[in-house]
Amino acid sequence: MYNDLADAVEGLKEKGYLNLSEDEKFGKDIRKGKVPPEIRETIIVESYRFDEGTDPGDESTLYVLERPDGSKGFLVLSFGMYKDPQKTALIDELQKLEKR
Repeated sequence: MYNDLADAVEGLKEKGYLNLSEDEKFGKDIRKGKVPPEIRETIIVESYRFDEGTDPGDESTLYVLERPDGSKGFLVLSFGMYKDPQKTALIDELQKLEKR
């Protein structure tokens, strides 16, 4: 288990996970509000919720993602005024796909 969001991000990077927001193509698709077609084979392996204090802006959830080809990544979703609607839509889409 991780102590905080920074610890989790560093731990995942050390294990070879890529921050998908920083990935050039994937990040561009997210910013445009697109769900990349290859995301449909992606599964949410784990999620960690962090509440770093009394400010709702400090709340976030880290999603750990994997694809059948072995590629691994993660996304951080913040809440409150820092919420990113494109990332939220992407995670919502993955959760819908998992339920099928």
